[in-house]
Amino acid sequence: MSVYRDTDVLKLEERIKELENDITKLRQVEEKLKESENSLANAQKIAHLGNWEWDIVNNILHWSDEIYRLFGLVPQSFGATYDAFLNCVHPGDREFVKESVNNALYKKKPYGIDHRIVLPGGAERVVHEQAEVIFDATGKAIRMNGTVHDITERKRVEDEINLFHTITTAIAKAEDFQTALNVVLHKVCESTGWVYGEAWLPSPDGKRLDFDQAWYGNHENLDGFVKQSKTFNFLPEIGMPGRVWASGRPEWRHDTTVDGDFPRAKICVEYGFKAAMSIPVIANTKVIAVLVFFVRKRQNEDGRLIKLVSTVAVQLGAIVQRKKAEEELRRLSTVIDHSINTIFITDVKGTIEYVNPMFVQVTGYSKEEVIGQNPRILTSGETTHAEYEELWKTIAAGKTWRGVFKNKKKNGQYYWGNGVISPIRNDRGNITHFLAVQEDITEKMKSEERSRYLAAYDELTGLYNRAHFMTLLNDWILSAQNNNNKAGVILLVNIDKFRLNNDAYGHSAGDRLLHGIAGLLQNTLAEIDSLSMRKDAGQSFVGRMGGDEFAILLPFKGEKEGIAVAEHVRKKIEKFRAIEIAGNLTASIGVVLYPRHGVTINELFTKADAAVYLAKELGQNRTHLYHPEDRILEKMHSRMRWKEEIQRAIEEDRFVPWFQPILNLNNNEIHHYESLVRMCTQDGKIIFPSSFIDVAETLGLIPLIDRVVIEKTIKYLSNLNKKRGFPSFSINLSGKDFSDEGLFEYLKTTILETKVDTRRLIFEITETSAIRDLDSAIKFIKELRAIGCGISLDDFGVGFTSFRYLKELEVDYLKIDGSFIKNLHGDCHDQLFVKAIADVAKGMNIKTIAEFVEHEETMNILREFDINYAQGYFIGKPSPEIL
Repeated sequence: MSVYRDTDVLKLEERIKELENDITKLRQVEEKLKESENSLANAQKIAHLGNWEWDIVNNILHWSDEIYRLFGLVPQSFGATYDAFLNCVHPGDREFVKESVNNALYKKKPYGIDHRIVLPGGAERVVHEQAEVIFDATGKAIRMNGTVHDITERKRVEDEINLFHTITTAIAKAEDFQTALNVVLHKVCESTGWVYGEAWLPSPDGKRLDFDQAWYGNHENLDGFVKQSKTFNFLPEIGMPGRVWASGRPEWRHDTTVDGDFPRAKICVEYGFKAAMSIPVIANTKVIAVLVFFVRKRQNEDGRLIKLVSTVAVQLGAIVQRKKAEEELRRLSTVIDHSINTIFITDVKGTIEYVNPMFVQVTGYSKEEVIGQNPRILTSGETTHAEYEELWKTIAAGKTWRGVFKNKKKNGQYYWGNGVISPIRNDRGNITHFLAVQEDITEKMKSEERSRYLAAYDELTGLYNRAHFMTLLNDWILSAQNNNNKAGVILLVNIDKFRLNNDAYGHSAGDRLLHGIAGLLQNTLAEIDSLSMRKDAGQSFVGRMGGDEFAILLPFKGEKEGIAVAEHVRKKIEKFRAIEIAGNLTASIGVVLYPRHGVTINELFTKADAAVYLAKELGQNRTHLYHPEDRILEKMHSRMRWKEEIQRAIEEDRFVPWFQPILNLNNNEIHHYESLVRMCTQDGKIIFPSSFIDVAETLGLIPLIDRVVIEKTIKYLSNLNKKRGFPSFSINLSGKDFSDEGLFEYLKTTILETKVDTRRLIFEITETSAIRDLDSAIKFIKELRAIGCGISLDDFGVGFTSFRYLKELEVDYLKIDGSFIKNLHGDCHDQLFVKAIADVAKGMNIKTIAEFVEHEETMNILREFDINYAQGYFIGKPSPEIL
């Protein structure tokens, strides 16, 4: 019995020990399980992720502690139910959630959805919920497991990113700044739930902020708030907009109605606004707008919202800045594309990357042909290597190069460019490109070249003109004086009866005749110089003195050689044949010797004139060497007879004015005439001035003739004023009139007696006479202008040196010399010269008149050159009465 008991006791003790071990193991498992549960709970808390399990059969719902916390509830404070869960779902999402659960239960579709929940305090969260249903073998739903994940922060970030993307995209598409502002106001209010947004802009003078625009929903009646806000403006530091404008930093007011520094607090109370937020819009460090938003509840500062709207504002400022830069670039591109200058851009190695349309037009190269090429393709070959080196040295040093280049077009033609080449730098200050701008000055260079040519050469004949011939002659005289007064001969050649031929056959024929004679003289002198045996003889030269007169210098020749050359020239002219002119041409040649007849230009030409005159008086077509007694012979021959005839015509009132019409090219009307003198013989025939005017000038009778023409023209004008309209008249004055002290008083007296409008009187003086006695001409012109008369400078362009006198002479009209007009339609050089005169005159506010207009084509060119008036046989011949 005892043994049995001992054995049982031992077994019982072993069993107890086993149970103790099992209990220990169970406790260890429970502890591990609890640790796992705690770890899971901590993990769920960290991840804002809770799980739930729904026993559908017994309708028992279990939430993890984290779900309670996500829903704003105390963990395990009440038994979870499906209805309790639905009560936490936002009313707006409740049906959506129920539908998802039903689909899982009845259609066996697991779901993963985002929806909102409402916390007990009214705050909202967004959760992501996933769930699936477990079914038994019969297909009956027995259990549903799921998770709830708080994605409020992620959703907010996504919404902010989407909002930012939406706004920036809309801003970028906006046509202007105002539209972009409206987009920002609209989108910010719409996405954040703020009721109202407005924009304030700096005034044009930058001294204040003015109301620009507002946005609010259609259901809001805020027109009155806007209307009252427009009556406000804010100075820097005044009011919320002013403070933000001045500081460039955002500002928040949780309740504007109790803010002591909120000028619009009263109207905020009226319209129920509480919290306000103001954000600066900054472009290039400058506040270009201030945004203000209102909401109808007190709200503490929301840093995230301020940051979001500020980021949008920064983007708006950046886009505005970029669009402004793009607009400036478009304007610059337009300017470059439409520039009258050639523009091209190269890289630092000189490779062309861009050319504008004018470059293509001027050079003849297409863009495709020059892109990738070096500007050397334009080189004319006349620019030295040293000049190119200096250019590259300048621009490589970051400086601007300026200069003139002669370039070559694609077709081989040359053109001149006045260029500026500047370096283009990047943001780091490194040179990346070079910008070249060239003005095409080809016409200007041609004009200057033409000007230089005309300063020395006669336009018609190509010989030296009078001024340059005199300069060369004076230089030769100085040289001769330094060589013991070595001898020389001057020939003065005058074509006999040239004026008669010119009037009979026309000016064009006369010009061709003079051109032919000039060539004959040049060839003859070249022939004579080539036959000279003396090495020190020097080269002869010839010039045109004006009209039908030429002068020749035969250096280091004596009387015998000089007369022989003169005779040789005379015979050559006698044999010369002009196609248009019938009969033989002849010339009268005066010969003077240096130093026998004089040592100055004035002495030599005075005596050469006398010798020519005597050659004509002795029958023309002859050579005459000047003799001291020639001065007496002058007075004994025909000049005295002409003087008597002119004086008798003056006494018998046989000088009369004829009037040639001058056409206004702007309106094709004639209101102006030139008064031209004619002499009537006793039997009533008309003698043209070419027959007597030179003699009258030489003998000092021209002032008397001028007075007759002036008086008759003024009286004619006076009578016209009484009968019909009010034309104006030009009256010619000779150079001798400038020194006629009584002429001006005579003019004033005649004008007072006739009571004519002095504005209808224009007095013409020739370019050469004005320059010859400039001081007297200026004084006389000022006196005439003082009484209201106009001044016209006649025969302008003969010397081409008188441009510089225009400012001093103060003339109203320039009459361009007929030698440049007669063949204007066929001579590009004449066209260039006439256009130059027109441009200068227009710049000085001087009207231009073209004389000797004989073709309609000439008229068209004159209009193209903006010449104001035209005169010539094509418009009308002189006649005793006006049209």
